[in-house]
Amino acid sequence: MFGKKQPAARSRKSGSRHHKKKHRKKPSVDDTLDDFVVEEIEIGDVGGGVAIESDTVRTRAKRVSRAGIRTMVFWIGLTLLIAAAAMATRGLWPPDETRFVSMAWEMWVRQDWMRPVLNGEVQTTQAPLVLWAVLAGWKILGVNDWWPRALPALCGLAAMVATQRLARRFWPEETNVIRYVPLILIGSGMWAFSLTLTLPYMPVVLLVVLTMLALEAMAAARPLAWTYTGLLIGAGVLAAGPEFLIYVGPAALTAPFWCSDGQPKKWRWTPQLLKTLVVAAIPVGFWLYTTVPSREALFALASGSWVQPLSLFYAHGAWWWYLFLIPFVFLPWSVWPLPWLRLWDSRTEPTDRGLLFTVMWGLPSIILLSVLSVRQPQLLLPIFPAYAMAIAWLLLREEHAQDGEEGLFAGMAVPALLIGGVLAVLPGLPRIELLPAFLWDLSPLVGVGVAAVGIGLTFLPGVRLRERISTIAVTVMFAAVVGSFVFGYEFRNRYQLNVLADTVSRIEAKHFPLAVVGPYEGEFQFLGRLYRPIAVLDKEGVPDWVAGHPDGVLLTYSDGWQPLGAAANKPLYEARLGAHSVRLWSADIALSR
Repeated sequence: MFGKKQPAARSRKSGSRHHKKKHRKKPSVDDTLDDFVVEEIEIGDVGGGVAIESDTVRTRAKRVSRAGIRTMVFWIGLTLLIAAAAMATRGLWPPDETRFVSMAWEMWVRQDWMRPVLNGEVQTTQAPLVLWAVLAGWKILGVNDWWPRALPALCGLAAMVATQRLARRFWPEETNVIRYVPLILIGSGMWAFSLTLTLPYMPVVLLVVLTMLALEAMAAARPLAWTYTGLLIGAGVLAAGPEFLIYVGPAALTAPFWCSDGQPKKWRWTPQLLKTLVVAAIPVGFWLYTTVPSREALFALASGSWVQPLSLFYAHGAWWWYLFLIPFVFLPWSVWPLPWLRLWDSRTEPTDRGLLFTVMWGLPSIILLSVLSVRQPQLLLPIFPAYAMAIAWLLLREEHAQDGEEGLFAGMAVPALLIGGVLAVLPGLPRIELLPAFLWDLSPLVGVGVAAVGIGLTFLPGVRLRERISTIAVTVMFAAVVGSFVFGYEFRNRYQLNVLADTVSRIEAKHFPLAVVGPYEGEFQFLGRLYRPIAVLDKEGVPDWVAGHPDGVLLTYSDGWQPLGAAANKPLYEARLGAHSVRLWSADIALSR
């Protein structure tokens, strides 16, 4: 991988592999058919040779093609099951998902598609492209809550198809690598979870992979590739802000190193990139020019970060935070020993350009992301396809597909034992602030169960590597579906958001002024289909607002400011919102004792 082999080392390595082959199990029928078809094609391609064309060859080729179709239907089905379970069991999570959809709703109400707005205020740090996709769907389908929730899953599916196509560009002869890349993506816990989040991250992943496809075409000197590469980069900046360049910039700058056949020449590549950036600047510049009213605001928009931290995760870890997150984010593949062993065995082999491409895509992106003030796991999603391509190549390339397949570390038995043991003893250990609190709330029986699965795996008869990958993907899908039902049930009990939104909507319909005392991130704007902003007050501003709106209604949080008359009066309405409750008070008792 990192250099050319020496002749002696090559001889020893080949001898070692020859020894391993004696103990390999008999190839499967699918493997035999794949090899036979490849040999037939190679014989037919030899100049002046005899081309073998028969009904048998064509039949076997069709079988191989059908195997690819079956795999595609399999991972598409897993994706749709995960998305359908989430849509059926839970609503929009506050404040992240409700905030995003509320911005789209206010743009719809105002009929102003150019500027994202939340509770009447223009959001100068919000990229608009994914909001435009939501609005376009509403234009065709009518305003609904399922289209914004389905959009990330559809973009995730498209990203999986694009990743498969990207793998085919670099390894056109590696059928299994191409076929199983999407399964490795859907078998990643963070990917499966993010498919159901009504947020811009999956659309950004799709644009990153499409840009990588365009970059590869541009590096191969395909006509006008620089044009659509620039348009995709411009669309990516409109979807994720300037941070989009973090994901595509390193691969673009290092293209002369990972391209094949010496293309492109370094001295020709720089002008191509400059042309691409000019094209990318056109849609971004047009949107900025038509949206931002002043030069000061334009500078703030262009130089400010468009990364929105999620309340789901800790947002401001140290510069090394991603080193801590990566093993968790890339579960379960990050704890499977076999890919790491394959990577170690490949260190003396000639560098594969596809693997070099994934390294140039993923590693610099992680380093650059560490510079940002917000460091959260969802920001790693755009490099998941690079990680999946590398794992697929290490596990399934034809040359080493069976090396070490029957060893102790070939399966997930050892990782399951270790993880189960840690989960079993963790509730009895002191709390570690860096780790999620729910780990200490788990019963030790959960860890015992995981360890028992690991013990069971050690006694299972050997299965093919592709079957292991499929089993992992199905297991992650099952966990995601069960998690949707569990968290959906807990969400309905802990967040009475729809009932609150309906109450607030009725208050607006009766034209009563409404104000929130404390933080407000648009939780009710879309769910209540509100047409007017809600006034946001601090406790010092309550007297003046009540004096100007004696017939108004105040919304307060149980852990925040309460009216002076709260002890002697009941609120007009009270509902649970997470760990606290929301209360509605009539303005005439807000300051009474």
